Amino acid sequence: MKVLGIALCLTVTFAAPSRAQERSPLIVMYVSTAFSGAWTAFVLYDDGLVIRCDTTAADPKNPFSPPNYASALLSPTQRDSIVALLQPDSEFSSLGSYYDSNRYYGLSMTDGTTYTLHFWLKGEEKVVSVYGAIDSAEGLGSLAYAVAHKGAPRSLLALVREHVKIRDLLSHPLPGQHPWLPDSVDVTLESGQYVGGGSKWPASWPAPGAAGVACTPLHSASRSPIDSVCVLRLPSTQLRRLRGLVSRKVGWQVRIRGQGWGFSYRLPLPADSMWRY
Repeated sequence: MKVLGIALCLTVTFAAPSRAQERSPLIVMYVSTAFSGAWTAFVLYDDGLVIRCDTTAADPKNPFSPPNYASALLSPTQRDSIVALLQPDSEFSSLGSYYDSNRYYGLSMTDGTTYTLHFWLKGEEKVVSVYGAIDSAEGLGSLAYAVAHKGAPRSLLALVREHVKIRDLLSHPLPGQHPWLPDSVDVTLESGQYVGGGSKWPASWPAPGAAGVACTPLHSASRSPIDSVCVLRLPSTQLRRLRGLVSRKVGWQVRIRGQGWGFSYRLPLPADSMWRY
């Protein structure tokens, strides 16, 4: 069994709101990991739309697949009650710009999870990113444990409180919740490190070399084994078929005109360019 050390890093930044959006986020939790990618766990928009991970709909055959989502459209009263619930307190707002718990735990491992909270509640965006465990329920390696036993600043408990509130909110279905899909799915293809195994890419789908498929060759001096990266979109009606290309034997690999490609995909959320990295 591989044992992973946990280090915690926290960054707080402020930025002015970006260009106007038809639907603007108010609160977001974004999660990224070393091995299974990144995803939006929760987002509340100004019109009351909530989109959240639906863990009950996860695909047990493909544990590294992007999450499924569910959504609900809240009334203004319901939206405002969630905003009031998740409104950061003054201690949270006073957190410094960077915390590194390596000084508390004596660790420098990099295989943990990064949690990022975004708030757009008073005309400014506040972003808080934490590397490592947050919730006290996660025990050793969490922020609460670092505060209680490792000399971390007590103000970090404000971040724990925010995380617990969102976690508790996500533990129950929202009123009127139903499965959510975007109109299209973003797909990334990578060539160079695959030898032609995997499922056959459907001939009716766009592929490298076709109009509308953007490909970026990588310089040969790069240490990456990937030669080029191509990005395309598929209608979300093709999502089940796309997921079916994942093979137990060779994983996320496909064959396109005899060449091997690695592939991945994500479900784009409204205005997610405002918080994805």
